[in-house]
Amino acid sequence: MRRNFAPAIPPHSACNALNFLSNLITKARNNPDYAAAVATGYGLMALQLIIQVLLIPLYLRTLGTYTFGVLMILMAQVAFGYVFAGWLYNLLLRRFGESLAAGDTAGFSRLYVGGKVLLVGIGLAWGLGLLALEVFHPIFFEDAPPEMHREILWAMCLSALHLLLMYEVVVEHTIFAATKRQLVSNSVTIVSLLGFALCVVPWLLFGGGLIGVVGCFLVGDVAARIVAFVALRRTGLHINIRSAIGAKTKLWADMLAPHGRRYFVYALLAMALQADLLVVGFFGDPNVVAQFALVWKIAEIMILLLARIAQHLQPEFVSMDVTGDRKRLQRVYGEAYLWMGLAAVILAVIYAAVGAQVVELWVGAERVPHETWLYPLAGAAIFWLGISRLPAILAQALSRMRPLMWIAIMELSGKLVFIGYYFDELGTKTTLLAISLVHVCGIALAYWLLGRRLLGLWPFSPALGVTVSASAEAAARDRASAAEQRVKRRR
Repeated sequence: MRRNFAPAIPPHSACNALNFLSNLITKARNNPDYAAAVATGYGLMALQLIIQVLLIPLYLRTLGTYTFGVLMILMAQVAFGYVFAGWLYNLLLRRFGESLAAGDTAGFSRLYVGGKVLLVGIGLAWGLGLLALEVFHPIFFEDAPPEMHREILWAMCLSALHLLLMYEVVVEHTIFAATKRQLVSNSVTIVSLLGFALCVVPWLLFGGGLIGVVGCFLVGDVAARIVAFVALRRTGLHINIRSAIGAKTKLWADMLAPHGRRYFVYALLAMALQADLLVVGFFGDPNVVAQFALVWKIAEIMILLLARIAQHLQPEFVSMDVTGDRKRLQRVYGEAYLWMGLAAVILAVIYAAVGAQVVELWVGAERVPHETWLYPLAGAAIFWLGISRLPAILAQALSRMRPLMWIAIMELSGKLVFIGYYFDELGTKTTLLAISLVHVCGIALAYWLLGRRLLGLWPFSPALGVTVSASAEAAARDRASAAEQRVKRRR
């Protein structure tokens, strides 16, 4: 009898997907707020991607390649500085939840004021630090044309203010999340994006410059701040700011506790690993940054979509770990690893094959970077970074940050060493080549072993071995049934 050894797609994967959709629909029917929160969450992600994709050709046409590179560096600095906000968001979320559950309005007010002071202070320190660095020891814009120095300095001032306003509204986002008003939080961010887009498009169409583009971010920030203020007033929460000023909170203790430090260190490492534009800007100039951004932006969007899938599984991982459902956790992780691996392969192959044509349709043939192996290397980076997201999310869900931190340290160190040695020789493709090399030289294996160590399973076995596993289980049931029949006959 001929055996079929082709890997079968597990039927329970389809069942899990159908169950997920069924649960999602049920929750949406029973809770309209949940449905609206989910819809606005995905709508927010789509809006961010659409604005990025549509504005870049307009940036290039109006600002030029060099100034576009300057804008990309400024936005990368803001994104990197925002890592502190994510750290404090998680700490505040738990503390706000505890205060609400205990009905501690005084403690809630103290957290509100303490969080504001910390966030605004960190945002102000980061912005002033970048300005001081650029004035006294320029790193990113050292070779800028003399006529652009004043424009870049003003743009940096506005980008620092943009970061400060983003930090200032984090406390409101945390309160909305703690009170299960995620719809409101998403709506505030959508208002910010729309305010920016509605302001920047006419500015660019009429030939506006860099300072006005960064100023349009401030328009979105102010609009979002107004909406957040009104929405917070309508929650009915009593926040006594006067009595809370000068009162002590446990935020500093949380920040300095071991779990807080580990989360912060990993968040910083993860942000550094994603700050490719800053790395290219440090070793190159804004023209090189612009070329790299055109190649990397679409690839980065694909990686973010894969990461989004992994992030949606994090609450499920936490729930299964807390309830002790180890077998289901192993099965779901194995299936997710397989499907994410297949998706990463497909996206990587597509971008490696037709990436140049996609970028040409996007920004025009005259601006497409055509260096050798650029797009295959970008495709390879999609694959390696795509398959590494799920083990990292699993480690965070199980609160196993120490091994994840060491892997991130090795990955970042290897990447920066390679870029530092070979950037002058290889140019734009150095960063893409570094991503592939560090993963081939052991980082991909380290992430794979991390998942195996946390769950004690071969990551592909629940999916690829389903036919064998099902056959083995059926055979075991048959043997048990036969043994039971023999015992009955002997009796």
